[in-house]
Amino acid sequence: MLSRILLFSGAFLFSISILSAQKIHEVGGYLGLANYQGDFTQANLELTDTRYAVGVFHRYHFNPKLMLRTNATLARLGGADENAENDRIRVARNWNFKSTLFEVSTGFEWMPLRKSNYGDTGVYGPQLNPYLFAGLGYAVSNSDLDTSQSREFQLDETGGSQGMLVVPFGGGLRLDFQERMSVAGEVSWRYTGSDYVDGISAGKQINADWYFFAGLSFSYVLGGEEMVK
Repeated sequence: MLSRILLFSGAFLFSISILSAQKIHEVGGYLGLANYQGDFTQANLELTDTRYAVGVFHRYHFNPKLMLRTNATLARLGGADENAENDRIRVARNWNFKSTLFEVSTGFEWMPLRKSNYGDTGVYGPQLNPYLFAGLGYAVSNSDLDTSQSREFQLDETGGSQGMLVVPFGGGLRLDFQERMSVAGEVSWRYTGSDYVDGISAGKQINADWYFFAGLSFSYVLGGEEMVK
């Protein structure tokens, strides 16, 4: 897993170095919550299994409304059968898992209502705008699957490292409160196409696992007079 993390971290930094040669670019960080949907969830979200996500990102601005964003995110995921109060089989099975997930993704970000912060007066004014985004990425999930509490239910699957293509999409609200600084609240989903984010494929072989992020991001414009004015 370490070699894959280094590989995709290198790709992320390389993309930043290429895009930074342009005049219009922006860098930032992300802090939020992470959750997942899979073999250890009874509802769409088990709030008791919420954990954290942190990340960094780079934006290249084609124009004020359309951007290309590249992300590198580290998250913790988890789930437990003990939360399935209405599922006797899962309660009897009593498994749980924890996973460290690393993701690199890129995609387009669109703010359809955004206008110039200077308007016709030439005086800067803060601006709040909704945005949508979608893209493509690659994630590596390193799962620790614990089946020690159950003797009746046993599988050969014991977690481990799993790489997968992911499709991130979501939206948020962005506040440009200074010429070069912004803050945004964001919710996003990841479709994985894999049933092994949690380390097993028991019980839901047909369904792919999902994971979710929700949090705040902070960003700063480096250079790019054309963008801020």
